[in-house]
Amino acid sequence: MLSFFNFVSRGGLAAALGLPAQPSKLHKKTEQQQLTPHFLRVRSRSFSSLALRQSLLKWEVKAFFLVFGVVTNGVEEPKSLDNEELQRGTTFAPELLTAIEQSRFAIVVLSPNYASSSWCLDEITKIVECMETRGTILPIFYHVDPSYVRKQMGSFAESFTKHEEIFRKDMAKVRQWREALFKVANFSGWTSKDRYETELIKEIVEVVWNKVHPMLLGSANNLVGVDFRVKEINLLLDAEANDVRFIGIWGMGGMGKTTIARLVYERVFHNFEVSSFLANVREVSAKHGLVHLQKELLSQILKKESTNFWDVYSGTSMIKNYLCNKKVLLILDDIDELNQLQILLGEKHWFGLGSRIIITTRDQHLLVTHGVEKSYELEGLNEVEALQLFTWNAFKKDHPEDDYLELSKCFMEYAGGLPLALTTLGSFLYKRSRDAWTSALDKLKKAPNRTIFGTLKMSYDGLDEIERRIFLDVACFLKGYNKERTIEVLESYGFCPCITVDVLVEKSLLTISDNHVWMHDLIQEMGREIVCQESYEEPGRRSRLWHRDDILNVFSKNRVRIYAEMLGLASTGTKAIEGIVLHLPELEEAHWNPEAFSKMSKLSVICGLKSLQNLNMSGCSLLGNLPEILGEIECLEEHDLSGTAIGEPPSSLALMKNLKVLSFCRCKGQPPKSWHSFLPFEFFAGKSSGPKGLVLASLKRFCSLKKLDLSDCNLCEGGIPDDIGCMSSLEELNLSGNNFVSLPASLRCLSKLWELNLESCKSLQQLPDLPSNRTLHGIRHSVLKFNIVIPGSEIPDWFSNQRVGDSLMVEWPPHLCNSKWMGFVLCAVFGAQENPAALLEFDSFGRHPCGILCYLEIAGSYQLSFPIPDEVYHSVGHVASDHLWLLYFSRKYHRCENFLKDNCSQVEVLFKPFCSVRNNTCLKLKKCGIHLVYGEDVEELNR
Repeated sequence: MLSFFNFVSRGGLAAALGLPAQPSKLHKKTEQQQLTPHFLRVRSRSFSSLALRQSLLKWEVKAFFLVFGVVTNGVEEPKSLDNEELQRGTTFAPELLTAIEQSRFAIVVLSPNYASSSWCLDEITKIVECMETRGTILPIFYHVDPSYVRKQMGSFAESFTKHEEIFRKDMAKVRQWREALFKVANFSGWTSKDRYETELIKEIVEVVWNKVHPMLLGSANNLVGVDFRVKEINLLLDAEANDVRFIGIWGMGGMGKTTIARLVYERVFHNFEVSSFLANVREVSAKHGLVHLQKELLSQILKKESTNFWDVYSGTSMIKNYLCNKKVLLILDDIDELNQLQILLGEKHWFGLGSRIIITTRDQHLLVTHGVEKSYELEGLNEVEALQLFTWNAFKKDHPEDDYLELSKCFMEYAGGLPLALTTLGSFLYKRSRDAWTSALDKLKKAPNRTIFGTLKMSYDGLDEIERRIFLDVACFLKGYNKERTIEVLESYGFCPCITVDVLVEKSLLTISDNHVWMHDLIQEMGREIVCQESYEEPGRRSRLWHRDDILNVFSKNRVRIYAEMLGLASTGTKAIEGIVLHLPELEEAHWNPEAFSKMSKLSVICGLKSLQNLNMSGCSLLGNLPEILGEIECLEEHDLSGTAIGEPPSSLALMKNLKVLSFCRCKGQPPKSWHSFLPFEFFAGKSSGPKGLVLASLKRFCSLKKLDLSDCNLCEGGIPDDIGCMSSLEELNLSGNNFVSLPASLRCLSKLWELNLESCKSLQQLPDLPSNRTLHGIRHSVLKFNIVIPGSEIPDWFSNQRVGDSLMVEWPPHLCNSKWMGFVLCAVFGAQENPAALLEFDSFGRHPCGILCYLEIAGSYQLSFPIPDEVYHSVGHVASDHLWLLYFSRKYHRCENFLKDNCSQVEVLFKPFCSVRNNTCLKLKKCGIHLVYGEDVEELNR
């Protein structure tokens, strides 16, 4: 508190109160002294004036009378200048002169016999000398007319007649006294005529307080937006109500709760018998305990040390006993635990009527739990207030300099109305160049200000583990999401989000607006910085990824390093990653290494990809489940999950309304959990039981899907849902490499299907009717391409043109396109190469890449090629017996139409095996054939 002394002429007040008008000695100063404000209780027992005594019988009034503080051992002790020890005839005490000189105001009580005391007249002369020009003399005319004082009439005339006789050799002193009284009487003051003294004293206290108050709050001149908020809280306090009130002020860190509470305290504490402001309860409680806080509270109230208790129960008893009959103002600042309120505040009956207790906290629920009926949520500053506060700190004036206006708005936008941020950043930028401002703004985009971050992080530190995880998920991924959707996503991780979201709202970390989950930008920045601190150098060691460059860093690792990590030789820390979000201002192509997903065993959410069109997660062999939030990727058209450990597709996939291509190739469920399962090679494939296979519950909701790849998914009989026929848009279906015996009859309902792949379906015994039984009918919706590889060593007899070897020539009939020609079927018999050495060659991924190409050549020049399907590309090198490869192409198939658009007479068909490793071959073509299909062939088959 600022040092000031409210001085009242001792003799004047003493005369007014009927006390001896005589000087006395002051207490000897034994310690460092400072002048501070104090309140003196004016009690009736001290007065000999009957009228004043009677008027104060039922009152205890605090006034600034004759008091200054002597600081002894850090405890302020009020001392009266009207001490009985002052003896008559003693000289004017130097201490009193110093007190007058250092005082800001003088309250002079002028009673009828005031001028009888030469000592009082010396005081008034000194007061006028020190304070006349400042206008801080406040006279009280107690039972005397101001004109009598001004003109020295009545009792004043009688007193001066005596003084002139006594001081006839020093008439100059008498003239000074007269002049001083004349000047004091001309100051505006109070008169006691026709007034109750209690009302008079209350008015004097109020006026003096209002004059002193701006000096106490001199440092608050640059506070912005506080007056309205203080008035709102004053309405809750309702000083006129004679009850006990608990008032809460809550809001996020840095919002100015402590500042507002202190302003309220300084403006009203003089209306209470005792008052205390307990600051930083959270911090003090953590460092020193609650007993320390109890002692601090009592020492502030009693103005002395209170060390005669050592446990909270004794402290609680003392607080109740001292305060239960007193009008108390108590501020508990920064409460963060319920027991702090229970031990320091207790119940309303702890305090006398008229008491007011203000609690500041970041946790609204603490107020509710303790029964605080009235609370005030402190919100951020508006744009005008924010700019004004920032400007006061950055320029020390009420408007920014012209060259800095736009930059000021940038910082203001960054602060988001948070007073702490506006003050901190403004003070930091004071008297810095524009280049420094620009640099500081760029720095903030990369890392938050330490002061702001530290203040906000205290809220995070008070959370439990589940609350922290959910808070970080919202900060990194889910801010702005619909509340129900957010809870649904968080539930999919195994959390308990309903209660946790409510707790985070109560702790001022989240807000719910229009049923969406939000948080202040600086709170979000704080949360993301916490994640970054998990590993500044290696993003792959962080639990969450959202920055484009960090994500590319993790997913662009070279394959050699990825394999080394799998073997434990190195680590990028991708096991730590729990969630990924990627927001791009515009679409861009990214080439990620899918093996990076294989180490993300904790990955449970990939979100924020609403504009993504193609998501390729193939090769993520440890990825066993997908989050439901994938359903919000509205623009996704192609999703490749080949080679993942997905055992059952999530229902969210069906929510992708624009999904056209979906691949579950080689999805066989969770792999065996052994160390060799992490190797990219297949040497140990037979040493452990394999996965169960993909489980498909339903396919009917995939209405927009055009291409579905279910190859090599270990699908057995009944593994394909009967509702597959509901996929009305499906054009290509790959079922190769599975173990079913038959196919659902609903396949005939796939009216747009034009390619069905059943290669390597060794258990397949029968085919259903294909779409509308028009497989070879050349109508609009007929199947355009059919591709199958099955065991066998002989070309069927109905192939009209066949031969041994890998090629043949066919005479193409003239005017073929105008006939009933429907298409053609190609066939090849292939087996293992006689040279077994070729089988030992592998590519860099440990695979055996052998394949077959079918070429169609016209007149030895123009050619059309068809490769053996990708699904069997890496397995045909391991054939143990001969196989047939059959290809059917409708005349409507676009590649055939272009190939045969001109009349041609002779076409060569050539099957050529190959191996991608050093151009060796591991397969041998034994026979080949071709058959042109006409309408009558179909009729014969139908019969």
